[in-house]
Amino acid sequence: MEYRVPRSFPVEYAALGFLIEAPRHGYDLRRDLVEGLGELWHVALSQLYSVLHRLVEEGWAEVEVEPQEDRPSRQMYSVTKDGRRAFWQWACSPVAHPRDLRVVFLAKVYFLRKLRPEEVGSLIDAQKSKLSEALASLEKQGAVASNDAALGAAACSFRVAQMESALRWLEESRSLLETVKEAA
Repeated sequence: MEYRVPRSFPVEYAALGFLIEAPRHGYDLRRDLVEGLGELWHVALSQLYSVLHRLVEEGWAEVEVEPQEDRPSRQMYSVTKDGRRAFWQWACSPVAHPRDLRVVFLAKVYFLRKLRPEEVGSLIDAQKSKLSEALASLEKQGAVASNDAALGAAACSFRVAQMESALRWLEESRSLLETVKEAA
């Protein structure tokens, strides 16, 4: 059975984000991933080539073989129209769960800051709205399902505190994240 990375995992989208900037070889793409997102998550070179292969299979990327003198040919990857569409749909949508803020949301912000900085505020607003809806639902619920009522209430209280903290963080980080990134 072949392992398939879920669509919510950002490696495929991160690869597309870098390919939107310019076509790249796998090794150059890996370097850009490490430099740009290395502290958020680690991508092995073998995993990246597997992701690139899937992107080509899905029609989200194209590959062109580039011959080299005295060395093996290299593969140059570029994004397709469908790949661009998939990337922007992903990048401009809020994450579903607060646990995804640390990795997926920050990856989205990274690419928006690079490619469409004017969209960062809209993503933050959409994320705040999604978290606020979830918070209201949790507060109404009062407890999570458990045959231990105290544990259920404590778990709900923990989730409420997480949501409130995430909402505060989004608001406190807004001005920092909306600041246009200066060229290196």
